[in-house]
Amino acid sequence: MNAFYTKDYLINEGLIILLDKIADNYDGWIESIKSRDGKDAKFRDMQAEHFRNNLKVELTKKYIKVIADDSVWGFIVRKNNSVKCSTSEAYFSRGDLLKGIGQKQTFKKYSLGNVLNGNPNNYDKPNPDYPDFKVYWTGAK
Repeated sequence: MNAFYTKDYLINEGLIILLDKIADNYDGWIESIKSRDGKDAKFRDMQAEHFRNNLKVELTKKYIKVIADDSVWGFIVRKNNSVKCSTSEAYFSRGDLLKGIGQKQTFKKYSLGNVLNGNPNNYDKPNPDYPDFKVYWTGAK
């Protein structure tokens, strides 16, 4: 994974952690579906490696699009006051995580968290305050 997605250092740090957590969640799922006799372990490990290597980020005018194996995982708002909530008409903040509902569309009713909130130095500790959202490999929820 490329560590330099944007010119924004804080967003980059959040993206690195987010992509790592997505891949780790997928690894956990792969471990849970391996057959009991372990005959498919090599294939499942290759599948997990393929998923990890195909996590990508694309920059658009308003969003950072997170792509997991050619499917949109979610969107991150790039700038303050650039994306409006569809229910409250308030603007989302920079770093807000939005659910993807297609290749180019987001679910704009609420934010699922923010990749900038919390202390990134403790994200791998028990009960971290970072990130302030749950990570699932299947998409932002």
